[in-house]
Amino acid sequence: MPWDTAVAIDPNARVVRDRLFANPVAIPGGLAHFFHDAGLVDVETQSLTIRLRKFRGLLAAVARRWQGLVGTYFANLAPDLNARIKEAVRDPYAPVRPTGRGR
Repeated sequence: MPWDTAVAIDPNARVVRDRLFANPVAIPGGLAHFFHDAGLVDVETQSLTIRLRKFRGLLAAVARRWQGLVGTYFANLAPDLNARIKEAVRDPYAPVRPTGRGR
């Protein structure tokens, strides 16, 4: 969903999204297939959910550590477009709490 949101705001994000999710490892069963091709047997897969305490922490990690397609995409965005995408992606995942604190 975050990449679909980015594409709705910036059509250039489509290239990054499509390359990320067309990777065989990102397709269901793709990682297991990768391990089978490497000679491993009895590979089992499961879903993993990682919950973040603060969305801000994820954005900071992206800004500092991500490289390759994602890092290049965000590093080259105009500041106003970068802010619009971050806000649009943050909204569904980090609502403001009743205390007025959050995100």
